[in-house]
Amino acid sequence: MDAHLSSVLWFALGVTVQALLVIRIDRNWAPLDSGMLLLCVGVAALGMLPYRNEAIYEPLTHMLISIGFFGFFLAILIEKTILPVINENIVLSYTLVFWYAIFVNFQSLGLRDWLIYALSVPTSATLLIAFTQPALNLFWKASMYAWFLVLLLSLGLMQFSFGRLLIFTSPDAAPWLTPIECVTTAMAFLYLCVNATFVFELIPIPGKTQSWKDRMREWHDLTTLMAYRFNDGASPAVVATAIFLIEGGVLTLNFIYHFIPDGLLINLVLVLPGLLYYGSRVAPPAPTADNRAQ
Repeated sequence: MDAHLSSVLWFALGVTVQALLVIRIDRNWAPLDSGMLLLCVGVAALGMLPYRNEAIYEPLTHMLISIGFFGFFLAILIEKTILPVINENIVLSYTLVFWYAIFVNFQSLGLRDWLIYALSVPTSATLLIAFTQPALNLFWKASMYAWFLVLLLSLGLMQFSFGRLLIFTSPDAAPWLTPIECVTTAMAFLYLCVNATFVFELIPIPGKTQSWKDRMREWHDLTTLMAYRFNDGASPAVVATAIFLIEGGVLTLNFIYHFIPDGLLINLVLVLPGLLYYGSRVAPPAPTADNRAQ
């Protein structure tokens, strides 16, 4: 088999694996969700259609577009299923690794001072909530969830190697990738598309033919759902302390002594929140007409 075609097929496998991980099919998977998943596939297939004035049809470029479409509509149509349940400890862990990624990539990112100051605001709120564990209303729960999504998207953008996508757009210039690299790149790309869509949805800007009232109703539905996917059940303060000291200590030591490559360490630490919260995957109650107004 042609090496380039093999890379594309491995990439397709990675997209499939990540889609199954994102939607988390289990005994609660409803027939309606299956229909929505098929709809995502059908709409994504539209990306394979040629442009109106496309002189030379590039099937691989269209395939990449279709994958992007699939991630976008997966987030839009099945958001009630794929939005994970999180808590303040997960947000704290991602916040620590986010700042580590900022520091190790500071020169290449070229961040403005005002942006650093702006990012310190949700960071301070995360630390305060993680250590004091106050009772949170819907606004603060939705805000913490929004910060979590921004962290995911930012870390994804900093970690993702867009040069690997050249296997679709410029095969001759594409780097040689092993099967495992193709699979992991595809998984990361789909995950990035899904989380980018969630962050985009948080921007309350109506569509071209959408009224402001309809857009705000969608926005309120999404933020309310996010608030109910943030589990603020009391957890021992020692958990937040352990995360801060152990994870923060490991990141600090590696920043100074470089025991492990930065990219690898970031990827390893990103797995930590899921392991810490593995036993608490049950979603809080869904919002109802009565408690939405709270």
